[in-house]
Amino acid sequence: MKRELLLLVTLMLLTNVTARPGGIDNLGNNGCACHGGSDEEVTIEVTGLPSEYNSGISYNVTILISSPVQSFTDVEGGMRILFNHGEVTTNDLQLIDDGWTQLNSTNDRRIWNLTWNAPEEDDLLVEIIVHGNTVNGDNTTDGDMWSSIGISIPGPSYTGEVTDIDVNHELDTMEVIAGAMALTLLFILAYFAVRD
Repeated sequence: MKRELLLLVTLMLLTNVTARPGGIDNLGNNGCACHGGSDEEVTIEVTGLPSEYNSGISYNVTILISSPVQSFTDVEGGMRILFNHGEVTTNDLQLIDDGWTQLNSTNDRRIWNLTWNAPEEDDLLVEIIVHGNTVNGDNTTDGDMWSSIGISIPGPSYTGEVTDIDVNHELDTMEVIAGAMALTLLFILAYFAVRD
C-alpha cells in the first residue's frame, strides 16, 4: 500500500511538469520554461498594433510564432499574452490568471487572432508581453522551442519615456530553490516508489 501511495504522489507531481496543451496559467508569465530555454530561432510576429494607440479604439491583432520545430501531430504550439491596459476579446484564446492563452481546440496552430480595445485614458503606456512556443506534439516538453517579445505602446498624451520591456527569462533565486526542491522530492519519492 505504501508503495502505491508513493507512486501516486510521484505521478501527481509529474503532471505539474508535463505539457499543457489546454493553456498555461500564471506559471507562464515569465516564459515557457517547461519547454527548455528561450531560443533565438523562434520568432514572434505581432501585427495590427499601433505605434501610438487612440483611446477606445479596437485593433485587430494577429500573433504568429515560427520556428524550425515540426510537429508530428495536430498539436503545433501555444502562447501566453499579457496586457497591462485595455480589454481583449477573442475566440482563439482563453483568460487564465489575467493572461490570455491557447485553448485545447486552438493548439493546432501557431497563429492566433484577437481584438484589443485600447483604454479610454490617453496618457498611459501600454505594455504587452508575448511568450510563444512551438511544439513537436509528443505531449512532452522535449524538442520544443520558445521565445518572448515585449511591446510598448504610448497613448497620445503619455509624457514618460518609452522603453523596451525586459523579457529576459532568468529565474529569481526563490524560483530556482523551489524548482530544485521539487525535483529532489520527486526523485526521492520515485526512488521509494520503485524500491522493494
